[in-house]
This record gives sequence, structure tokens and C-alpha cells, in this order.
Amino acid sequence: MSKPRKNAVASRPRKGVGPRQWFGWPAGIFAMVLVAAAQCLVGTIGGSESAWRMDRPYYADYWYYAGLAQALLTDFPPHNPVFAGRLLSQYNFHLAPLAALSLVMSPYLAMRLLNVLYGVLLLLLLRRYLPHSFGLAGLCILATAPLYYRLNPLSIDLMTRGFHHAPFLLLAVAAMLETQRPILKGAAIFLLPWAHGLMALSFTPMVGFACRSQWQPYWLVLTGGFISAGAGVWLISGGESGGELLQSLGWRPLEPLLHLFPLIIPLLYVRRSLWLIGAASAWLMAAVVGWNRFYFLFGLNFALAMASVEAVLSDSRQKRNAAAVCIVAAIVGAVIGGYRQLYAHEPYDRRPVAAALAWIKSNTPRNAVFLQAPAPAVLLDNDEPYRRGGFGYWLLETRPLFIAYPPWATTIGLPGGLRAMGAVAYFQGEAPLPQGIDYVFYGPMEQAWFPSFSPRSATTVYRDEHVIIFKNDRRPGVE
Repeated sequence: MSKPRKNAVASRPRKGVGPRQWFGWPAGIFAMVLVAAAQCLVGTIGGSESAWRMDRPYYADYWYYAGLAQALLTDFPPHNPVFAGRLLSQYNFHLAPLAALSLVMSPYLAMRLLNVLYGVLLLLLLRRYLPHSFGLAGLCILATAPLYYRLNPLSIDLMTRGFHHAPFLLLAVAAMLETQRPILKGAAIFLLPWAHGLMALSFTPMVGFACRSQWQPYWLVLTGGFISAGAGVWLISGGESGGELLQSLGWRPLEPLLHLFPLIIPLLYVRRSLWLIGAASAWLMAAVVGWNRFYFLFGLNFALAMASVEAVLSDSRQKRNAAAVCIVAAIVGAVIGGYRQLYAHEPYDRRPVAAALAWIKSNTPRNAVFLQAPAPAVLLDNDEPYRRGGFGYWLLETRPLFIAYPPWATTIGLPGGLRAMGAVAYFQGEAPLPQGIDYVFYGPMEQAWFPSFSPRSATTVYRDEHVIIFKNDRRPGVE
């Protein structure tokens, strides 16, 4: 068997070629400073609560992530926290660290800590494969962005949602760059679809090309991972599928084109087949698939970042200098993007519902199902007027909901719209309380939308200035 080919990026440095001493820990530490600064600043300052707080969600889907982590602690197999009574059809076992930390701290603080921790783990993993340039590689992955974009690139996503997506990236790095340990490489390849199916599609051409010259049947392993993960989702969900991906097929090349600049220049200088194939395939998928297309853009961002590292290590001084300028420009793009995130939204205010949440945690069963008003799509797209008044799905921190934001259910094939209509009809007094609900949460959000609400078949068990909680009189076994 032929000796495994060394990664081009990991080759030994040649004398007289640039300030390579900065490509290790100095560049890596700079990347982590940027990541840590984002955790301390984004979504922590401003709003109705002037204090600096790191235990507040930045965006609405953080409630959903908190609910997914809570679901891992409540039942096995986990149940869907935003569609109570149904098994969770998508795998989220990589949120187990978030679930564990949520036992001792706010889940939103845990998310920020994990964003930093996964960044450090990425650097350590890259150091194994790229001993002379791992810091620069980490910097390009974690802290470069297009000069202009509308959908967040990989770097911005890792800074704000690394707790959810970084485990996949760690597996992808090992799947592509590992050459010495076949079992480790095979395990990483098999787990890619389990960690995130859409991102696995984006990275599959790169992984497949990286494995082309090795004797192990890695393509079979990857295929087995897709089949087993897909079959599990299909069986658990009872064969339900929204079909959103197929329905979204079309041709939308503008956003993928925006994500090419400026790092396409180093890619064209390097012309390494691995990154060319990865960038081209991910670009094509992002242009064709409209549903959750940012996951396909992540593969494009990763290929461009890795190609840029190789360009900086080139023997050609012209290529090195051009690549360095492009990387600096992309870092500026990431800083500008981070600044935009900093002032894009003011933090949510938890104080109006804090006392009610504490009462719920102490006085209701862990698997008790709560009813809240389902938010219309327009609200979460532009919810600035509501962030100051205790609006939101804070209950997902500790309890499952009958229905929350309907697309969180409909995008995985569940009839979220039907439940939402039943919930709205109940709050409007036009229908009885839907089956399967133990408590009704009448908080600031519900009071604003349904000020004339009068509960049916429910008794008041908690009341304060901002929240009233009703218990379903007809629900047996609820304390």
C-alpha cells in the first residue's frame, strides 16, 4: 500500500517564505479573541434592561435550541419540544453538551461558552493536520466573510451558533484531512449525516474527493451513514416529510456569487482539485436549493478558507501577497458582519416572565405540556417591537409546548399550521382547549394578541403582574 499523501497545507515550511511564525498560535489566538469578543458583545448589551448580560438569547431560534437541549434530558427517545407528543425526528445528540451545561447555568450562557470551546477544539484538531498553519486555517474559517452578503457565512454562524453546527465541522475536518487512522476517519465520515444532513450534502463532494486514493471503502461508509440517518428520521417521523427541499429547487445564483469574494482569488491561484470541487459543488447546490440554502453556502465558505491558507503558503511571492490581502479583506468583512450583528437586534427582556418560569419549574411535571400563542411568521422576521415586553417562548427552557413558531414544526414535516389554528381558535374563544395540553400560559405575548381571552375548562393556578397560568381541569394526572 502506498504511503498516505501529506496534506499540501501541512507541508514543512520552506525558508524565506513569509512570516510563517505567525501562522500557528498567534493567528489562532487572534481568531479566538474575535470569537470571544462576539460572545461578550452580541445580544448582551442594550434593550430595556441596560445591564450587560450574557444569559440572554440573541435571536428567536435560541429558544428552540434550548428546547431541543431540554428534550434530551426529559425523555428517551427525545420528544419534539415545539410539537409536544411527537418524537423528535431530527437528530440533535450533538446538543448533549448544551443540555448538560443547562443543568447548572442559563442555556444561553451555555451556548456562548460552547461557541468558544468548539473554536478551541477546532484549532487543536487543525493543529494535528496542519502543524505549521493551523492558526491561520482557524482564523480563515472562524473570522473571514464575504465583503457583502445577505445570508450569514460559516464564520458568522460559528460565532453565534457554533454550539449547534461546530460538531459537524469538527467531523468534516477529520473526514477530509485524516490520513493515519482509518478508524477515526471512517467514524467521522459515517457520523457526518447524523450530525447534520444538509451540511453533509454540501461537504460530501469534498469528503469523497479527499478519499479517492485510499483503499478503505469510505464511500460505502458515507453512503451507509446517509442511509441509516435518513431511515431513522423517516421511521421516527412516521414517514412524514414536508418536501421543502424539493419544492424549493430553482436557480438563484446571486447570493452564492456574493459569497465568492474576495477569497475566490486565492482559490484560483491554488487550483487544488479538492477545494475547487468543494467550492464549485457547494456553490451549485446553494444556487439551486432555496430551502435553508445557507447550509450549502457553508461548504463554499470552508473550501474558500482552506484554499486561501494554501495560497499564503505558496512559493510565489505574488500569490502569497495577493492571498494575504484577500484574507485581510475577508477578516474586515467578518468584523463588519459582526458589527452588524451587534446592532441588528436589541436583546430580549426575560424579567416580566422570570417569576412565572421559576414557579413552573418548581411546581409542574417536567413533561407537562403548555399552550402558548403561536407566533405568525411576520413576528419573528421583524420582532423588534416585542423584545422589550417579555415576549417569546421562554418556556422552552424547561417545558415542551403544544405549538410554538409553526415553521419550526412544518419544516420537518409536522402539521404545525393545524395546531396553530387550533391554538388561535382557543385563545379567541371559538374552540375548546385542544387535547394533550396540561397548562395554558397567558403571558405578555398572549395578552397583547388576545386581550379578551377567557379560559375554558381551566383553573387559575398562578398569577402575577405579567403572567397568568391556567391548569386544564379535564387533564388527568396533572398536579
